[in-house]
Amino acid sequence: MVRLAFLALPALVFTIVSANPLLAQAEAPPDPKVGRKVEWEGWSFNWSVRVREGLVLTDVHYRGRKVLKFAGLMELFTVYDQGSPRPLDINDGGLGARKLTIVPGLDCSSGESCKVFSANGKDVKNNEPVQVMMHEEKTGPNYLGVFGRAPGKTLVLWMASRFVGGNDGYTFIVRWKFRDDGTLIPEVGATGVPQHLKTGDTSPTGAFIGLKGKEKVFAPSHVHNYLYRLDFAVDGDKNLVEEFNWEKEKEPSKDHIAKCTWTPLLKETGRTCNQETFRSWRVVNRQSKNFLGHPRSYHLIPGNTGVFRGGGTKFQGGAEAATQADLWVTLSKPNEFPRSKADARNSLEAIPKYVDGESVENKELVVWYWLGSHHFPRSEDWVHQPVIWQSFQLMPRDFLDGSPLLPVKN
Repeated sequence: MVRLAFLALPALVFTIVSANPLLAQAEAPPDPKVGRKVEWEGWSFNWSVRVREGLVLTDVHYRGRKVLKFAGLMELFTVYDQGSPRPLDINDGGLGARKLTIVPGLDCSSGESCKVFSANGKDVKNNEPVQVMMHEEKTGPNYLGVFGRAPGKTLVLWMASRFVGGNDGYTFIVRWKFRDDGTLIPEVGATGVPQHLKTGDTSPTGAFIGLKGKEKVFAPSHVHNYLYRLDFAVDGDKNLVEEFNWEKEKEPSKDHIAKCTWTPLLKETGRTCNQETFRSWRVVNRQSKNFLGHPRSYHLIPGNTGVFRGGGTKFQGGAEAATQADLWVTLSKPNEFPRSKADARNSLEAIPKYVDGESVENKELVVWYWLGSHHFPRSEDWVHQPVIWQSFQLMPRDFLDGSPLLPVKN
C-alpha cells in the first residue's frame, strides 16, 4: 500500500510556466509564484525545473513566515589538480537540460511514500519519464530528554543530471531536504564513472584506480565547487547578514575564555570561511522579533570540507575571481541573475561585478555560497563511483517563539 499521507491533495496545487519551459535557451529570472506548490509539516514552497539551474525552490515559508524567495544551484565548477580542464559543467547544457530519467521503486530511498513528477511539475502517468521525486523519511529521534521524545521527519525533493564525456562522466544529484524542525538542507551528490584522461600510476595529481584491459586507469584528482544562490526574505524584504565568530581571549591569563560575536555586513562584500573561529552567517530581520524579543533570522552553517581559490583579484577581474570568497552578499536586483535573459554571464564572471560597495543593510539581498570538496580518487571509485555527498544547513535562529518539537512520554 502506497503511503502518501504527507501529500494531501489539497496541499498540492501547481502552476506551469509554459507547455515546455525546457525548450528555452535563456530563461527569465525565476518568478516566485510559479512551480508546483508543496505544503508539509509547517513548510510551504514551490519547486520547478529550470534549464540551467535544474531543480529550484521559490516562495519558501516555514510556519507561516517567509524564509526565501529563491534557492538554486547556480554553478558546478570542477578544477583538476593537474591544471586543466577547469569546466563550468552547467555550460554543457545545464542541469535541467541534462536531466536523468529516474526509476520509481528503485531510485527512491523511501519506496513506500515516493511521489514522482515530470520536469514540468505534472504527475507522471502511464510510461511518462520520471524526472523529479519526493518522499518523506523518518530521521530517528529529534529529541530525547527528561520531557519525553520527539521523532524527526524529513521531506526529500530531488532530481539527477548526467554530464557524459565519452565513456566517463559525472551524474549530479541535487536534493533539497526539509526537516520538520525548520532546518533546510541543500545537498548535492556526485557519482558515475570517474574522469580518466590517461593511464598510469598514482601521482600527486591523481591515482591509479583500476584496470581497463591491461592498461592502468589513472583518474585525476580535482575539486568540486558548487555555488548556491539564496534570495532571502526572512519574514519580509528588509534583511541583513551578520557574521558569527568564536574567538579566544588573547591575554595569556584569559586564554581559557572565549567570546562570541555577531558582526553586521553593511555593504556588498565577499567573506571567507574560518574554521578556527567557527565562522558562519545568519540573515536577520531586525524589525521582526520573536516572543523573547530576539530578531528573527536563518543561520547558514557551512558544510564545505575545504576552500578553493582560483585566479583573479578579490573583487574584480580574473575569470575565477568569484572563488576568492566562500560567501558573497549582494543586493537583489532584477538584472543581476546570471545565465538568464537579464544577464548572460556565468556566476563566476558576474558576482564580482555585482559587488560595488552598495549598502545591504535592511535591504532585499542575495547570499551566494560555495560548497566545496576535494576528491582524490580511490580504488572503490572504479568503475562505479559511489555517491559523494556534500551539504550545508539553513537553520532557524530565533525564528520561532520556542522549540518546534512536541515531545511525547513513553
